[in-house]
Amino acid sequence: MNVLVTGANGYLGQALCPYLVASGYHLVTLTRQPYGLQGTVNIPVPDYLVSLPEQAFVGQEVVIHLAARAHQPGSASKRIDEEYRRINVDTTLAIAHAALRAGARRFIFLSSIKVNGEVTTGLPFRSSDPPKPGDAYGRSKWQAEQALTALFDKTGTELVIVRPPLIWGGAPKGNLATLVRLIDLKIPLPFKSLRNRRDLVSLGNLCSLIRCCLDHPAAAGQTLLVSDARPRSTAEIIWLISSQAKFSPRLVAFPTSLLRLLRHVPVIGTKLDKLISNLEVDIGQTQTLLGWQPEMD
Repeated sequence: MNVLVTGANGYLGQALCPYLVASGYHLVTLTRQPYGLQGTVNIPVPDYLVSLPEQAFVGQEVVIHLAARAHQPGSASKRIDEEYRRINVDTTLAIAHAALRAGARRFIFLSSIKVNGEVTTGLPFRSSDPPKPGDAYGRSKWQAEQALTALFDKTGTELVIVRPPLIWGGAPKGNLATLVRLIDLKIPLPFKSLRNRRDLVSLGNLCSLIRCCLDHPAAAGQTLLVSDARPRSTAEIIWLISSQAKFSPRLVAFPTSLLRLLRHVPVIGTKLDKLISNLEVDIGQTQTLLGWQPEMD
């Protein structure tokens, strides 16, 4: 099968592309910087909106769109919002139009659980829940989902949307990278007694699901949630990434009630809220539709 992958040299792409090549797929990769991976054809594209190579899409059965402006913790400004819109919505649509014109059979879009919201209270997120994105990144992903759904409606190209939570494995990114920096500074982290529940997804499990979405008939037209199916407390997440990075965390007990009060403190409150709250994901629909199961780490 011929597959085109955008953002192939990003965090997920660098895990997914070798995985697909090893599985026998023929890849064309689009990246902003040159990316050399044996068994693939790479086409550097400095700006997808300015110089998108339409010929690269010809003959591609599936397009996997990973390229995006990643979520930046704490970022908030009009300029950042416009950049999210330009890259996560406008660029996504340009690539989708190219895939549609070339007659691609399927378009797989990597979205985010942030479309659903930032925290769960009681019930885990489901794909059927009303979207409640809480920041510019989540809103841009939701806008892209809506635009893609409208574009591919009643066409011969099938849309598959995948919404992962925080991804772990390899070099930590985003919020996990922030935690690694704190661990490396040997700062005591007050999460030892915290019993919250947060779903993550490993690079391996996410690659496995995307591989399944390439040709599974039941994936067509679906919005699929994914996770390791193993909610972890913040303390467990810290130990998980510490073992990956070979750091030794300093966890101390701190009353959960006081941690919750600190959520209202300016600057640190928002970041702390995401560390101590719950974010659970119900992947039952994904498992039932595709017969897919995450591997246990």
